[in-house]
Amino acid sequence: MPPAPPIQPIASEPRGSGPVTALAALAASLGGTLALLLAATVVSDAKVHRQLSKEAATRIAAGFAPVLKFVASCRGRQPWWFFALLVCALVLVPVWGALFWRTITLLFGIFDVTGDLLNADPNDSLRWYVLGLVGLITALGGLLAAPLAIIRTYATERQTRTAEENLTTDLINKAVEGLGAQKEVNRLGRTVRFTDENDQPDSIFEWKGTRESYETVGVTHVADWQNITQTVPNIEVRLGAIYALERIAQDSDRDHVRVMEILCAYIRQNAPASGAQPNPLDPWPDYREDPSDEVLKKRAEDLKTRRADRQAWIGRLQADDAPRADIDAAMEVIGRRSDHQRALEQKRKHRQSNEPYRLDLRKTNLQAADLSNLNLARALLAGVHLEGADLSGARMEGADLNGARMEGANLYEAHLEGADLAEARMEGADFRRARIEGANLTEARMEGADLRRARMEGADLYEARMEGANLYEARMGGADLRRARMEGADLSRARFSEKTSLRPATLQGASLRDVNLSIPDTDLDDLPRLLAEAFGDVGAILPEGLTAGEPPLEHWSTERLNQTDFQVAWLAHKRAIGYRPPD
Repeated sequence: MPPAPPIQPIASEPRGSGPVTALAALAASLGGTLALLLAATVVSDAKVHRQLSKEAATRIAAGFAPVLKFVASCRGRQPWWFFALLVCALVLVPVWGALFWRTITLLFGIFDVTGDLLNADPNDSLRWYVLGLVGLITALGGLLAAPLAIIRTYATERQTRTAEENLTTDLINKAVEGLGAQKEVNRLGRTVRFTDENDQPDSIFEWKGTRESYETVGVTHVADWQNITQTVPNIEVRLGAIYALERIAQDSDRDHVRVMEILCAYIRQNAPASGAQPNPLDPWPDYREDPSDEVLKKRAEDLKTRRADRQAWIGRLQADDAPRADIDAAMEVIGRRSDHQRALEQKRKHRQSNEPYRLDLRKTNLQAADLSNLNLARALLAGVHLEGADLSGARMEGADLNGARMEGANLYEAHLEGADLAEARMEGADFRRARIEGANLTEARMEGADLRRARMEGADLYEARMEGANLYEARMGGADLRRARMEGADLSRARFSEKTSLRPATLQGASLRDVNLSIPDTDLDDLPRLLAEAFGDVGAILPEGLTAGEPPLEHWSTERLNQTDFQVAWLAHKRAIGYRPPD
């Protein structure tokens, strides 16, 4: 990972702005006001007295203007207690002004007191004049010192906060450096030359302790083991850097989104989609809707072989190609953010837009990753590789999974409400009890997926491929199933509503046990053809004009079969038409 540019320290408040300047302007204004009021007390002309008083009021307003401007500039940057203290200070300003004015007028009375002392009896209360004078001077000193003490306290707090922010910046820079840590390791390797099955010379570099697989007819040369120095990621240091960033994100609300951006960029750079293991299976064959007997038999064999090959490939991914420990740790940190941290992301606008911040993990390789119970809601995951990943219990509401590769993934009880899964490939994925309400599954590939008891209300399944999918007790109220391919799908006890658009392209070999087909929105002209391809019994509620055991449903059972007997009869029907589901 290339070193990131250092984050600049927090600059202190620029000269000419801030609380000191504002309070200095207020103090100057109050001083000028005091001078005007003193002048007004000695002026006998009423007109001049009113003019001086008006000028004093103007100066007071002008003095408070920079203070109010400073308060407005602090919105969103200061804690609540700062504004509480500021309100108290503004409330006490008139009190301080009155005390200050009274002190000054009493000080002018010193001259009268001094004149009286010359004619006073030595036994009179001279001491009280002295004590009064001392009290006035003390009060004046206290009034002058109080604003300065407040300014000094705020300046100290500001300096402390700036120092803490600069320390956090230094910690982030140090952690970013740790994310790029590398180390040198020595390994033994050798070159092996051989002749391949086409009688062509070939070679491969073999590391000691590993077994390279290659097709060979005869080995022509094996070199000696050589000590080779390699530069590899220092996983231990990188793990420490990742957990240090997590601590910073927890302690500093201001830096939380920045830390998430760093971790997401780290995953994109160190686990790109280009490094994913390619799926060795050919694309799912697009069989004709009206195949011949020979095509049906070949499809049955193909599906049986494909299922075994897919499971074997997923097993190899989980055993040999799981993400590195640092990628696992980064995903764990991202996925266990607190409610408060996620709320901060909603307040942060993304790239000068009105859209809140979203985790950006697009086009990453997370094959066979353990992402169970992590919170990736609203994350950008388009084009991500999640084949064989464990996403059980994961929160991915509103996530963008457009075009994601999720073959064989475990999504048991995952939350995908409102997620965009258009054109995602989820062959053989486990969606049992998953929440998929309102998700966009347009043209998604879910052949052989397990969707038992999944919640799919309002999902868009237009042209989705669900051949051989298990939809037992799936809730599809309001779902759009137009032109969906559902060959061999198990729709037993699936729940539809009046808003369900049940107009699939085909239901060949599908199970419709205990399904109410009179509720959903269907094409009554095309429905007989669709149901003639499927299998059911009298437990299914059919639209008027269709009856189990009568054409075109003569192959449907005229009895209400229990689950075991129904499975036997359903399999017999599929064998009769030459169909075998992928699962």
